[in-house]
Amino acid sequence: MRPGQRVNGETEWVFQNDQVCLHVIRPTRGQTVIDTVLAEHQPLF
Repeated sequence: MRPGQRVNGETEWVFQNDQVCLHVIRPTRGQTVIDTVLAEHQPLF
């Protein structure tokens, strides 16, 4: 399965960095998924 694929009618999302890879499956492809999954996590620059 490739990231962004449909899974039982829902979308697989993949969030990753050098240390972790998170797969989530949600019914939407909207911005709310990103906002919910990342919540208050901020990147370190």
